[in-house]
Amino acid sequence: MRRFLAAMTLAGGAQLTAAEPDELVRRLADPSFAVRDAAAKDLLKLGGAALPAVRYARDTSEQPALRERAEAILPRLERLAESERVLAATRIRLDYREIPLSQAVADLKSRTGIPLQLIPEQVANPARPVTLAGEFAPWEAVEKLCAAAGLKEDHRAELPLPKGVAENPNVNIYSSRPVYFGSPGPQSAFYSPSTAPVLLVDGQSAPLAGVRDKTIRVLMLPAGHSANRVVRGAGTVVAHLDVAPLPKLNWAGASRVRVTRAEDEDGRPIFADQRTAAIAPNFSPYSALQWRGGGLMIEDGTSGTLPIHSAAHNPRLTPLTLRTEDRAIKTLRRLEGIVVGDVRRTNESIIEINDIKAAVGQVHEGPYQLKLAITGYTVAASGAVTVKVRAELPQLWAIAGAGANFDPVLVQELNIGTIQNRLAFHDAAGKRCKAPQQRRATYSGNNWSQSYETELYFPPSDPPIAGAGPPVKAVLTGTRLATIEIPFAMENVRLP
Repeated sequence: MRRFLAAMTLAGGAQLTAAEPDELVRRLADPSFAVRDAAAKDLLKLGGAALPAVRYARDTSEQPALRERAEAILPRLERLAESERVLAATRIRLDYREIPLSQAVADLKSRTGIPLQLIPEQVANPARPVTLAGEFAPWEAVEKLCAAAGLKEDHRAELPLPKGVAENPNVNIYSSRPVYFGSPGPQSAFYSPSTAPVLLVDGQSAPLAGVRDKTIRVLMLPAGHSANRVVRGAGTVVAHLDVAPLPKLNWAGASRVRVTRAEDEDGRPIFADQRTAAIAPNFSPYSALQWRGGGLMIEDGTSGTLPIHSAAHNPRLTPLTLRTEDRAIKTLRRLEGIVVGDVRRTNESIIEINDIKAAVGQVHEGPYQLKLAITGYTVAASGAVTVKVRAELPQLWAIAGAGANFDPVLVQELNIGTIQNRLAFHDAAGKRCKAPQQRRATYSGNNWSQSYETELYFPPSDPPIAGAGPPVKAVLTGTRLATIEIPFAMENVRLP
């Protein structure tokens, strides 16, 4: 009876977060589903603080059911712990006392990395004095500066091109070669979420609902934003979030928005599409590839011209589709959810082969469909070692055509020629071996894949080096994606 009452209390919404993580972990083995479910939810609320207890239970518990449930919850807890680490913002102290606006903007840009940009034709006096003092998270500082200086953000769907990018109105497509428009390169109009400028103009606007105290800001854009729309007859409203990271994060962009609670003015629930993708306004169905408002067109010998856009799509805009059943809903009383996306962690180990001699012939897989194999390992009488390596990668445009971002990180990772420089060998003592001599290297490929084979020679130590030995371990470094979650909670959100 006592257990039944406890289960009923938990089902009614009693809070368990005050309990110690160890106690919550023990409740994962409770016979009552309500108790187990509540314990799991409260462990997730604790986030990274619950990790040690859950890992200990997984590794040491004598109860198979508890080990299984701890194993099941661990990946989400690890993601939450990573999110907490990534999203923790270092606060900065500002002490602007009657300094020119342009100087204040430049200082804040320098200290935070946020690409702030005053629009000259929309800022009457960039030299006007500004006073602002206090300690703020970086995105809070931007809002405070705008309020102190009489500025507002211009959340455009189409951003000005970077300086130095030509705005040629047309390109001749009468030839038999590919024509790139808005494509990456020296004249690129491409922006990543980290490099897209934050445009500042004169004016005052009501504060937007959102999260500003983290390294990634999430704002609900105004109801009248040009990208928002109401789909009559389909019962849906497409609103947009502005998901803006600090540049140092290497944020790859939002992959989806998960709404956990949405209520209209009367408290009735609103449902949301859990997975959504942004569509660039300049999308052309006739292009072979599309990315961020640009593309690649394979010419067919037809004379004519192809327009080059003089603006770049804002990659921070993230659509949120709400199903309203064609009700005339103008305001959400409450909106809660999670933005899910990836952070690129560079120079990390992405493939490790711990016994390269035993691993001859085995294929090891890494990010971006990378395949790496040790194809040969021989030891000469002198002690010299020869190691043969083969790597395979898809071509850059094959990945881009599947929807990946066409950016410098991807270009680096999908260049088969970088494999050699990113591959290191270690001896049995864990010491890094001296760079080997490359005896042979061959490259080959077709329209969709590229391969690289090399023969590496490790000469014997002469004289012998104490503790040194032949290579036994191979480590390939590269970029690893870490998925993080950005929670948000908003009230009185205006809809289109």
